[in-house]
Amino acid sequence: MPDRISAISSADRLLALKTTGLMDSEREEAFDRLTELASRVLEAPVALVSLVDDSRQFFKSSCGLPGAVEAQRGTPLSHSFCQHVVNTGSALIVENAVEHELVKDNPAVTELGVISYLGFPIRVSGGHVLGSFCVIDTKIRRWSTSEISLVEDLTAIVSSEIELRISRNNSVDTAERLELLLDSAGEGIYGMDVAGNCTFVNSTCVELLGYPDGGELLGKNMHQLIHHSHGDGSEFPEEDCAIFKACCAREVSKVSGEVFWKKDGSSFPVEYSSSPIVREGKLVGAVVLFSDITRRLETENALAKALEDAEKAKRRAERADREKSRFLANMSHEIRTPMNAVIGFTELLGGYIQDAKARRYLDVIRSSGSSLLNLINDILDLSKIESAEIELSPGPCNLRDMASRLQLLFSQKAEDKGLRLNVVVAPDVPKSLNLDGERIRQVMVNLLGNALKFTEGGEVSLSIATLKDEGYPEKTTLIFNVSDTGYGMTEEDLKKIFKPFQQASSAARTSEVGTGLGLSISQSIVQLSGGKISAQSTFGVGSMFSVRIPAVEILKEEEQSIDTPARIDFDDFETSRILIVDDNLLNRELLDGYFAASSHKLFFAHNGERAVELAKEHQPHLILMDIRMPGISGSEAREIIASSPECNQANIIAVTASSMLGQEMKLRKVFHGYLRKPIRPHELYEEIAKFLPQRK
Repeated sequence: MPDRISAISSADRLLALKTTGLMDSEREEAFDRLTELASRVLEAPVALVSLVDDSRQFFKSSCGLPGAVEAQRGTPLSHSFCQHVVNTGSALIVENAVEHELVKDNPAVTELGVISYLGFPIRVSGGHVLGSFCVIDTKIRRWSTSEISLVEDLTAIVSSEIELRISRNNSVDTAERLELLLDSAGEGIYGMDVAGNCTFVNSTCVELLGYPDGGELLGKNMHQLIHHSHGDGSEFPEEDCAIFKACCAREVSKVSGEVFWKKDGSSFPVEYSSSPIVREGKLVGAVVLFSDITRRLETENALAKALEDAEKAKRRAERADREKSRFLANMSHEIRTPMNAVIGFTELLGGYIQDAKARRYLDVIRSSGSSLLNLINDILDLSKIESAEIELSPGPCNLRDMASRLQLLFSQKAEDKGLRLNVVVAPDVPKSLNLDGERIRQVMVNLLGNALKFTEGGEVSLSIATLKDEGYPEKTTLIFNVSDTGYGMTEEDLKKIFKPFQQASSAARTSEVGTGLGLSISQSIVQLSGGKISAQSTFGVGSMFSVRIPAVEILKEEEQSIDTPARIDFDDFETSRILIVDDNLLNRELLDGYFAASSHKLFFAHNGERAVELAKEHQPHLILMDIRMPGISGSEAREIIASSPECNQANIIAVTASSMLGQEMKLRKVFHGYLRKPIRPHELYEEIAKFLPQRK
């Protein structure tokens, strides 16, 4: 029943408005004097007497409107604040429409400049709200109590004047008034007696059923005429009809999904409600209110199909994402495995080769291997960023040590190009900050590498400073800049350089090739750190990249990270039994080479099954366990070893060529340690230092 009541209530309001005879009427001095008075006393640019029907607002009186709107004497409801007064039956007070949730998207704000609004409902007998009396300003305005009271009083005068019009025009008799009311409703309405014969219809009912007038319906059995069959054409018995039950059992019912039949023999889906009519305790018939829901069903079907298509697209995207993850995991493993051998054996050979020419060749191999590894890391990092898998691991970070290592790392390249490399750390930079040192170093390496790549003369500089916040002494803002005197960039270059696979036009002037990913990855890392990276450049003069990361925690000096020892000697640890598990012979030989000069006892297994056997036989102190192997995987071998009483004391370090964050986090939870290929000697040293006791 709520829909029926709402429809009749709305129709009754419109009927009350209609009986005033004011819609589209001429201007009248009685109303104009009130709007002019309100505008003058309140110093408001605009005042209105606005009447609202079901599609527009009509200005019975207006003062101060723009010429075009004044000539039209109204606007669509899309441009109306007054409709909200009508809908709520309450005053609407708006100080700043731009920020007001109810009206901020109203076109009147952007197109007509309405900013402040004060309006009260024009209410007449019966409680119907016909419109509003309002004043409008084009600037932000705080309405005072006296101003609000004045507008409320003027609204009462307008309401009284309109009430007089209703009284004068209320010569329409009750029957005609009811007919007007029914015809104003947007739904079809018909009544019937206890036998089911039609007693009255409204114009919408006649139109929806396709009859020229109501005469062909009056006196006819409505079930037999319009409700005789289901949508599939099968018979619809009258005793099963909810409308019939409403008459017989005095039940109120609401039904959706059935059909009514038109005069031409076609049908349409309907939603209807039927209510019994009881007079002096006696059932005399029923009233039925119905609407054609064809368009609604089409919309619902279209929405359902769109949702189904979206779900299919989502499943395809998820499947593609899983396939991409599998591909990246496989690519990482397949490429990092040989890279482990290339880089690892290159470092081992460095200790054996003395011939200068051979060492130069070896340096080329080492440099090329590092470049290839950087390329792989960039592509995998970009994939992690795109899938939101990249995470930061903050910890103690010594920026002075980092700066020294960066200067050492890039000094040879700068010298080869005849460039000055300046690295400056401000004296007040704290010794230890809570940062993801590896990621911050990655950003600095990217920026310094680019600067050296695109500079042929002059200098490249890295400056690191901090800016303390007096309100938060335990935190600071990290600022570092990388500047150069290189080729520089154009305005167009600056717009695209932080996008993946985009490079500045100056890249064409150097023989060094990059992926175009470094700056995109750097920006993502800085943003994840809560900071911002920006670039300034003058073409032909040089560039400067600035990174600013606020609210970085200052750590105590004792919390500083332990530096990697300059000398890697695995005999620093007490002699231990170490089991090396890897299905790749070269990887086993590489680790054997790392431990060759030490006193540790090594055992080797080429698969998971053999690893379990050797672990039970030799009870190693430490196991370096490859993850992806044929047969029993490294994870499965770990579970077996961990559950075996004879060898469950061993510390097991996961060794993998995969770089997918999800897998890394899972492995770190179940293994004692984690190493990613290619493994450098110092990385191996740092990891096993967590588990093997130092030699006394």
